[in-house]
Amino acid sequence: MSDSNRVLLGYLLESTFGVTPAAAFTELRFTGESLSQTTATTTSQEIRSDRMIADVIRTSVEAGGDVNAELSYGAHDDLYQAVLGGTWSADLAISNSGATLGYQITAASRTLSDLDLGGPFAAIVVGQWIKLAGWTNPTNNGYFRVETVTDSDNIILEDPGAVLVDETELAGNIVITGSRLVNGIVERSFSLEKQFLDIVEFVPFVGMRVGTWSLTVSNGAISTQSFGFSGKSADAVGATTGIPPVIAAPTNPVMNGIDNATDIREGGVVSTFCVSEISFQVENNLRMINCVGEVGPTDIGIGSFGLTGSLNVYFDSRALYEKYLDFTTSSLSFRTIDALGNAYIFTIPALKFTAGEVVAGGLDQDVMANMQFTAFKDAVSGVMLEVDRFAA
Repeated sequence: MSDSNRVLLGYLLESTFGVTPAAAFTELRFTGESLSQTTATTTSQEIRSDRMIADVIRTSVEAGGDVNAELSYGAHDDLYQAVLGGTWSADLAISNSGATLGYQITAASRTLSDLDLGGPFAAIVVGQWIKLAGWTNPTNNGYFRVETVTDSDNIILEDPGAVLVDETELAGNIVITGSRLVNGIVERSFSLEKQFLDIVEFVPFVGMRVGTWSLTVSNGAISTQSFGFSGKSADAVGATTGIPPVIAAPTNPVMNGIDNATDIREGGVVSTFCVSEISFQVENNLRMINCVGEVGPTDIGIGSFGLTGSLNVYFDSRALYEKYLDFTTSSLSFRTIDALGNAYIFTIPALKFTAGEVVAGGLDQDVMANMQFTAFKDAVSGVMLEVDRFAA
């Protein structure tokens, strides 16, 4: 008998839908899974004088299920790309090494400038988060969202309430990092494989698209996520369908809702609310494309990009509830940073609260404001969800 503690789950990006490439699987960190093949059947309607059923007929095959995981840096970046339909941008890795005049911060206008006019900010876009390091004044270091890209030598940073200080730094001091992923239209599919290492059995899946993704950050709990897959079919074999050995998963520490979650912003302002939980769910509205003569879907169509979520806070002000009543456009972002300094920033730049309640649930309980939201395309950045990552 096989033990769940001896199961390895691997993934491999497909070049052709439903075809496993000749390459090594990468190990996927997970806490549980429900991947399986679903077979639809019907019984023969043939009339028999012995009252027996003539046969059971297979009418469709598809694969799917969920993979549950804890949030850790770098462990699921490929799945984020697939569910968003986007591509991680190249890390900025900008520095003023070799500069003569250096970089300058002008506090009044919140402008970051390259005085040498070398055009280092050409790859930065509006709405992107960047991390600044190396400034003498500590308030000039940290994570900043880009409000305006004036040109490739000047950008304006959003005002989150942090006080910037006029400063000029010469060559070699300043480092600017960040990589950005936003929702898009790129279609990706994976081959997945469950490896039962104690009994040397393998269950491979092909043509697996990521249809859903949910993320929950709560007080007093590990930050968790779940990926919903839909795919073509499964198999059962006695050897791996990839090329050994399996590539090991990243080993960065798991994040939680008290040590690692920070800088929660609602409406572009650092939140003063005591937040109990933040969660969101992505839905890609996948559809199976089934053809005569094919076992399993020939392809899986990708529909509209849906994003909903909830923000639950301890009620101490009417401000958030009023945004629901007035149907006011808002935004939401938060950062999770592990003990090593690796960080993600999740940003929903445009949303409306579509449900909300402030209720006294019972005796000796705190009154909570439980807000539900739906995201839509932001007029400035042109996206619905942005994930920025920063390696330590």
